[in-house]
Amino acid sequence: MSQKTSLLQGNKKDLYLNNIHSALAALESKLSQSNENESVREFGEANKWQMERLVQGKSPQSVLSSLVGKIRQNYAWLGSRNELHEPEQNSRWFDEVQIDSESGLPWVFDFVELHRLKRESRTLLRQYATEKEYLHELVRLLMGDETRAEDVPQKARDLQEFCRKRNFLERIRDAPLLSWELGKLSEAPCATLIANAGIEQLWRITAIHHHATNGMFEGIVADVWQDSEGTDIKRNDSSSTVSDRLQQALMFAEQNPAWYVLQQIDLLFPKIHPVHISRGILGPCESRYLTNPTKERGLLPTTPEIISCDSDALFLRFKRQYSYAPNRLDEAGKMPVQIVHQQDWHDEYIMSPAAYVSSVAQRILGAKVHVIEYRCSHE
Repeated sequence: MSQKTSLLQGNKKDLYLNNIHSALAALESKLSQSNENESVREFGEANKWQMERLVQGKSPQSVLSSLVGKIRQNYAWLGSRNELHEPEQNSRWFDEVQIDSESGLPWVFDFVELHRLKRESRTLLRQYATEKEYLHELVRLLMGDETRAEDVPQKARDLQEFCRKRNFLERIRDAPLLSWELGKLSEAPCATLIANAGIEQLWRITAIHHHATNGMFEGIVADVWQDSEGTDIKRNDSSSTVSDRLQQALMFAEQNPAWYVLQQIDLLFPKIHPVHISRGILGPCESRYLTNPTKERGLLPTTPEIISCDSDALFLRFKRQYSYAPNRLDEAGKMPVQIVHQQDWHDEYIMSPAAYVSSVAQRILGAKVHVIEYRCSHE
């Protein structure tokens, strides 16, 4: 096991992943109900923003909510599915996962293995009996006299484990997975046509980027106008595509503020005029396994104290950085550019176990941070 990671096995692994799942579900719900900060609207009015050039209706937070949902589903494959009302759907493969020491989130090689299992699922399934055959074997085990009574419980558990592994392979075979590969977005970005003004069109681009160096995910929402002769966003019969060059331009280091990303896209693509971008960065996940936090992110003041008393406590952080530039500078003889405001606009969220919400909120009193409770598996 590398010093960069901590190895979690058995119940510890399932408890940790279940808590991440619960924290993400709470974040997903909060974002879906959120609207833009009032101070941003006031800033726009003071600077005479051309509001008609912005996407109306669905907020960037609600779009980020759907991206968080995809990330949550991706993590779920590393855990165990145990449904009491649908036991035939239960599945499990991973006996252990590695947690990155800088982010407290599952390490990249767990996702590498996940993709390998998907690629080889059809071959691996041939090594397992059918569900009907397993059921027949279980009946023989329970009703027959070929097995010693003291061996029956373990053999029954073995059969159950075989069934869960088979179910896992069947489910993952055709399931969409987020990519872990360096230098690429985690899935093909989605481009939705919002408005067509003839000489230009307004598009909303959504994407997910996995930072393989520390295991953190990032959700991206970009609203851009593209001139009608532009080719970086193309509309096909049933879908739209985003050029490789524009996809690369959406991937920046975590330290780059949203306004800088917006500005760079404007400079690199003469036919594209970005009016908004949001970056939702998931992590770190503060727990006993976050042993090497970065100086930039640090630790919450309450985390060491709480973890010393509750070793299973987990605090998941999420930061949305965003920038708006709906106005353009169009001086005679010069290329029009977006007026980019270098404001540090951001919203921070901390997903905390219900038992510690008030303690966390009290210690960060005055900070512009949303503390959201989630229900721990061990509560």
